[in-house]
Amino acid sequence: MPIILALSKYGQEHFAGLIIEYVNIENLTVVETYYITSLLPYYNVLKQGYSSLGYKHTENTKILLSELAKNRVHSEKTKALISRALVGAFL
Repeated sequence: MPIILALSKYGQEHFAGLIIEYVNIENLTVVETYYITSLLPYYNVLKQGYSSLGYKHTENTKILLSELAKNRVHSEKTKALISRALVGAFL
């Protein structure tokens, strides 16, 4: 994803997370689509707003995801990147 590459290349300190509007959850995808189509952000991977709010995984999917997670082994580099992303995100 372009944003991951840019964060790695330029550093997190060169980016900012900004709230440009507060909206009701019912209007979220419409407003998000408006900003995506009017601002044309370079790092946005979607062409329209989307939310998975309210989506429920099936029991089979939950079991599959659980099994996949049990076998996941992250390298020390990946662990450090995850930690850095979670601790310093948009401070």
